[in-house]
Amino acid sequence: MSSERPLPHDRTSSLAALLAGGEGRAHHTVLVADDDTAVRRVVSLMLEQAGYRVVPACDGDEALRLYSGSRRAIGCIVLDVCMPRMDGLATLAALRRIDPGLRTVLVSALAPPAGLDVHKDAIAGFLQKPFVMSDLILAVDRAVAAS
Repeated sequence: MSSERPLPHDRTSSLAALLAGGEGRAHHTVLVADDDTAVRRVVSLMLEQAGYRVVPACDGDEALRLYSGSRRAIGCIVLDVCMPRMDGLATLAALRRIDPGLRTVLVSALAPPAGLDVHKDAIAGFLQKPFVMSDLILAVDRAVAAS
Protein backbone atom coordinates (compact mmCIF):
# COMPACT_ATOMS: atom_id res chain seq x y z
CA MET A 1 0.00 0.00 0.00
CA SER A 2 1.39 3.37 -1.02
CA SER A 3 1.65 6.15 1.54
CA GLU A 4 1.39 8.68 -1.28
CA ARG A 5 -1.82 10.67 -1.14
CA PRO A 6 -3.59 11.30 -4.42
CA LEU A 7 -3.85 14.90 -5.55
CA PRO A 8 -7.27 16.49 -5.32
CA HIS A 9 -9.05 16.40 -8.68
CA ASP A 10 -8.75 20.15 -9.33
CA ARG A 11 -5.01 20.10 -8.65
CA THR A 12 -4.53 17.05 -10.88
CA SER A 13 -6.43 18.64 -13.74
CA SER A 14 -4.62 21.96 -13.37
CA LEU A 15 -1.26 20.17 -13.45
CA ALA A 16 -2.29 18.30 -16.59
CA ALA A 17 -3.31 21.60 -18.19
CA LEU A 18 0.00 23.21 -17.18
CA LEU A 19 2.00 20.33 -18.64
CA ALA A 20 -0.03 20.36 -21.84
CA GLY A 21 0.47 24.11 -22.29
CA GLY A 22 4.26 24.13 -22.11
CA GLU A 23 5.26 24.19 -25.78
CA GLY A 24 7.36 27.34 -25.43
CA ARG A 25 9.21 26.19 -22.32
CA ALA A 26 11.81 24.25 -24.32
CA HIS A 27 13.25 27.62 -25.36
CA HIS A 28 13.99 28.58 -21.75
CA THR A 29 16.65 27.41 -19.33
CA VAL A 30 16.19 27.50 -15.56
CA LEU A 31 19.12 27.48 -13.14
CA VAL A 32 18.21 25.49 -10.00
CA ALA A 33 20.42 26.24 -6.98
CA ASP A 34 19.85 24.12 -3.88
CA ASP A 35 22.41 22.52 -1.58
CA ASP A 36 20.15 19.52 -0.92
CA THR A 37 20.89 17.02 -3.70
CA ALA A 38 17.50 15.32 -3.47
CA VAL A 39 15.58 18.60 -3.62
CA ARG A 40 17.74 19.84 -6.50
CA ARG A 41 17.07 16.63 -8.45
CA VAL A 42 13.32 16.63 -7.81
CA VAL A 43 12.93 20.31 -8.72
CA SER A 44 15.02 19.74 -11.85
CA LEU A 45 12.89 16.73 -12.84
CA MET A 46 9.67 18.68 -12.28
CA LEU A 47 10.88 21.51 -14.51
CA GLU A 48 12.18 19.13 -17.18
CA GLN A 49 8.85 17.30 -17.20
CA ALA A 50 7.18 20.68 -17.77
CA GLY A 51 9.46 21.24 -20.77
CA TYR A 52 12.17 23.51 -19.36
CA ARG A 53 15.89 22.95 -19.81
CA VAL A 54 17.61 22.88 -16.42
CA VAL A 55 21.10 23.71 -15.19
CA PRO A 56 21.68 22.49 -11.60
CA ALA A 57 23.93 24.22 -9.06
CA CYS A 58 24.84 22.83 -5.63
CA ASP A 59 25.32 26.20 -3.91
CA GLY A 60 25.46 29.94 -4.40
CA ASP A 61 29.08 29.95 -5.59
CA GLU A 62 28.33 27.45 -8.34
CA ALA A 63 25.16 29.35 -9.29
CA LEU A 64 27.24 32.52 -9.72
CA ARG A 65 29.83 30.72 -11.86
CA LEU A 66 27.20 29.09 -14.06
CA TYR A 67 25.14 32.26 -14.45
CA SER A 68 28.20 34.37 -15.24
CA GLY A 69 29.16 31.96 -18.00
CA SER A 70 25.76 31.69 -19.68
CA ARG A 71 23.45 34.39 -18.35
CA ARG A 72 21.89 35.09 -21.74
CA ALA A 73 20.66 31.50 -21.95
CA ILE A 74 19.15 31.43 -18.44
CA GLY A 75 15.65 32.85 -18.15
CA CYS A 76 15.07 32.26 -14.44
CA ILE A 77 16.74 31.01 -11.29
CA VAL A 78 15.08 28.82 -8.66
CA LEU A 79 17.11 29.67 -5.58
CA ASP A 80 17.09 28.06 -2.14
CA VAL A 81 17.22 30.66 0.62
CA CYS A 82 19.19 28.56 3.13
CA MET A 83 22.49 27.32 1.71
CA PRO A 84 25.95 27.03 3.30
CA ARG A 85 28.78 29.48 2.50
CA MET A 86 26.59 31.91 0.53
CA ASP A 87 22.90 31.94 1.40
CA GLY A 88 20.17 32.61 -1.14
CA LEU A 89 19.83 36.34 -0.47
CA ALA A 90 23.58 36.91 -0.73
CA THR A 91 23.59 34.86 -3.94
CA LEU A 92 20.67 36.88 -5.29
CA ALA A 93 22.46 40.17 -4.50
CA ALA A 94 25.61 38.96 -6.29
CA LEU A 95 23.60 37.71 -9.27
CA ARG A 96 21.80 41.06 -9.54
CA ARG A 97 25.15 42.85 -9.74
CA ILE A 98 25.74 40.77 -12.89
CA ASP A 99 22.20 41.18 -14.21
CA PRO A 100 19.85 43.69 -12.53
CA GLY A 101 16.93 42.34 -14.60
CA LEU A 102 17.29 38.82 -13.26
CA ARG A 103 14.07 37.01 -12.27
CA THR A 104 14.09 34.44 -9.46
CA VAL A 105 11.81 32.09 -7.60
CA LEU A 106 12.96 31.71 -4.00
CA VAL A 107 12.31 28.47 -2.14
CA SER A 108 12.75 27.62 1.52
CA ALA A 109 11.57 25.21 4.19
CA LEU A 110 11.21 28.27 6.42
CA ALA A 111 8.97 31.31 6.20
CA PRO A 112 10.08 34.09 3.84
CA PRO A 113 13.17 35.76 5.31
CA ALA A 114 13.43 39.41 6.24
CA GLY A 115 15.11 41.53 3.60
CA LEU A 116 13.12 40.41 0.59
CA ASP A 117 11.88 43.96 -0.04
CA VAL A 118 15.32 44.96 -1.28
CA HIS A 119 15.00 42.43 -4.11
CA LYS A 120 11.23 42.57 -4.69
CA ASP A 121 11.57 43.49 -8.36
CA ALA A 122 13.76 40.41 -8.97
CA ILE A 123 11.57 37.91 -7.08
CA ALA A 124 8.80 36.42 -9.18
CA GLY A 125 7.66 34.15 -6.39
CA PHE A 126 8.38 32.49 -3.07
CA LEU A 127 7.57 28.81 -2.49
CA GLN A 128 7.68 27.20 0.91
CA LYS A 129 8.93 23.61 0.91
CA PRO A 130 7.36 21.21 0.41
CA PHE A 131 5.59 22.61 -2.65
CA VAL A 132 3.68 20.95 -5.44
CA MET A 133 4.74 20.78 -9.05
CA SER A 134 1.94 23.02 -10.33
CA ASP A 135 2.98 25.84 -7.95
CA LEU A 136 6.61 25.53 -9.09
CA ILE A 137 5.66 25.60 -12.78
CA LEU A 138 3.34 28.59 -12.33
CA ALA A 139 6.03 30.55 -10.46
CA VAL A 140 8.71 29.75 -13.05
CA ASP A 141 6.33 30.53 -15.92
CA ARG A 142 5.68 33.97 -14.34
CA ALA A 143 9.41 34.58 -13.86
CA VAL A 144 10.26 33.62 -17.43
CA ALA A 145 7.42 35.73 -18.83
CA ALA A 146 8.69 38.76 -16.90
CA SER A 147 12.34 38.36 -17.92
